[in-house]
Amino acid sequence: MKSTMILCAVGAAVLATPMAANTVIATIADGAPWAATAPNGQSLTLTLDPDGSGKMSRGVLSRRVSWSSKGGMICLSGLPRSDGPACLAPVAIEGGYRLTGDNGLVLSLSR
Repeated sequence: MKSTMILCAVGAAVLATPMAANTVIATIADGAPWAATAPNGQSLTLTLDPDGSGKMSRGVLSRRVSWSSKGGMICLSGLPRSDGPACLAPVAIEGGYRLTGDNGLVLSLSR
């Protein structure tokens, strides 16, 4: 009985993870701008639209980006100094999200 309950709890957690990740990604990619801060303190604006397009702006400079979801991560294409998509894991923080990539890229998003 005890092992069945543990198995059910583990199964529920696994099933809940993709749904939670999709909800977070939908929240981030809602078409409204986010104030983004890089680890070096550089500030920019990141807007991700639900259709997979987006824009990154810093002052008067802006560039089109695209995004996709892969395994609960947001994969951004079109970033400066990037050879391919950068896949970032979103984690909720107070007032927004922290996006962390295995390549060391970290963006803090807030509204």
